[in-house]
Amino acid sequence: MKYFKHLLAAVAFGAATTAAFAGDTYLYGDLGQSTYQDNDAVNRLNPGASADKSDFGFNLGAGYRFNQNFAVEGGYLNLGKMNVNSASGHGDFKAQGLAFQAVGSVPLGDRFSVYGTLGLNPLQVKTSFPTSSSSGWRVAPSAGLGVGFKVNDQVGLRAGYARYFNVVDDNGMKSDADLLSAGLTYSFK
Repeated sequence: MKYFKHLLAAVAFGAATTAAFAGDTYLYGDLGQSTYQDNDAVNRLNPGASADKSDFGFNLGAGYRFNQNFAVEGGYLNLGKMNVNSASGHGDFKAQGLAFQAVGSVPLGDRFSVYGTLGLNPLQVKTSFPTSSSSGWRVAPSAGLGVGFKVNDQVGLRAGYARYFNVVDDNGMKSDADLLSAGLTYSFK
């Protein structure tokens, strides 16, 4: 929890200081459903294991738009957790950390746009099982697609899908994570 408070303070400070550059700076908040693609993680634990792979996920931060086609974003990312139940007990995987991404967008008229993202995301990944637990940092690459709608010069809406690759890679257990989200942007121009 202490880490989370420090991270939120850093994001808030970053958002406040980027507001000073005003031109094409914006804040964003995306909320949605994260889903872990367990690949082989659950079966490696126990062939009879089951998993709850979906949870609430979100991404909050600030961005800088260089022009109508290119922006960069940085913020806090939480991919929720995957719960695993087996005969040997309950366990979970959870990931949270920083999100850094390049955003390429193509306007479709005055209000609509489509965008794609590529990112590198330093994440703290925690695994917890009855017989072992671990915590460590890893950089998970990501790619995403979405659509945007400009409500006015300051406010925009967006909906997107992003895949975070190799979020979990622990003792031979691997998992990607997806985030399907809807969000809001606020521009300081």
